[in-house]
Amino acid sequence: MPHDAPHDAIRATLARYCQFLDDGRFDDWTALFTEDCEFRVMGRHLVGRDALRGFIEPAQTEETRGRHLISEPLVEVDGDRATVTTDYAFVGRDLTVQSAGRYHDVMVCGDDGEWRIFEREIVFVGDPPASPAPFAFDPAYVKRLTGMDLDDDRIGTILGQLGFLITAAPAGQAEPWIVTPPSWRRDVEGRADLVEEVARIEGFDSLPDTP
Repeated sequence: MPHDAPHDAIRATLARYCQFLDDGRFDDWTALFTEDCEFRVMGRHLVGRDALRGFIEPAQTEETRGRHLISEPLVEVDGDRATVTTDYAFVGRDLTVQSAGRYHDVMVCGDDGEWRIFEREIVFVGDPPASPAPFAFDPAYVKRLTGMDLDDDRIGTILGQLGFLITAAPAGQAEPWIVTPPSWRRDVEGRADLVEEVARIEGFDSLPDTP
């Protein structure tokens, strides 16, 4: 998709999400997510494509597949990152609505110009959005997403001053930190939001120039 048409590219990703899942095209479906994606639904927090596929594929047998129908998404693009909310309904083969709710997404644009889902939370109709939950975080994401070369202590200080609680992750976990947002920061949904907070405090004028 053309990099200068993010809204169209994001809509295409959302449409592929529905069609690939409904058609059982799980290789194509998981490729719509970043490799380090996060997915929250029904109290579960899944990290990475393999974990996501291992959860979804067994539940989406040929006999249980129906059709995912989605609304026009509300898209807010900020450079190569976008926050997206989309209402959905799942219609079973008996033509009854079996599930409905809203997708809350953070999407990022890759070097290939494709928009992929970096974080997704599914909130069912009648359920409030989840309260701030702890999630894994690697301070290296700051440099990866912004190019800002900050040491871990500086990143930790910024987040601590903003009210985020940082603890060491369990041994063997890829990301070294567990970050818990403060109760008043329900807008913080994942790693990309933390990176934005660090960049905001450090100063957007500190972002390196890109050719």
